[in-house]
Amino acid sequence: PNRVDIGNSDLIYGGDIEMWRRFANSLRLRYALRVRFSDEALTRQEIADVINAPLIADNSMNAQVMTLPDGTTHNSNRHPMFNENINALNPFACTNTMVYNMREVTSPDLDMDDPRLTLYCKPAPRDGAYRGRILNAGDGFRWFHTNDNVSRLGDRLLQADQPIKILTHAEVEFNKAEIYLAG
Repeated sequence: PNRVDIGNSDLIYGGDIEMWRRFANSLRLRYALRVRFSDEALTRQEIADVINAPLIADNSMNAQVMTLPDGTTHNSNRHPMFNENINALNPFACTNTMVYNMREVTSPDLDMDDPRLTLYCKPAPRDGAYRGRILNAGDGFRWFHTNDNVSRLGDRLLQADQPIKILTHAEVEFNKAEIYLAG
């Protein structure tokens, strides 16, 4: 009862101590998995201590910081991807690996026509095709890298005001699945 209410000063959980407990337990789970190949005993102990504790249990509990819209006083409060992409001479491009693996033509037998491609990337301005930039390509591919020949990142990924995710429910569920898979 004597605790000072930090409220809006807490940019992640608004002073909700229970949410911070869930975040801390979920973070312990992440760290336990990261040391499992170097210290199996520590991993087993940490997982046993935290697996039944309250964790991030749905997307409303995600640990994230919301950035501010364009036009704010301090540019550093906008999303970093937005700030970096402002230079029109060198806009962010989608990578060849990502585009290749999300297109239907890559593997029609596996139904790889991923609907997220249109959210993550825009069609190349030159011809409207989805084409990614080849990273560290040799001289023979320089023609390929002109700004109008490759897909740029989609508008959704380049908004000034979007969350920076620190730890999410999806990651907690993947970590739990990895624990169960490993026995």
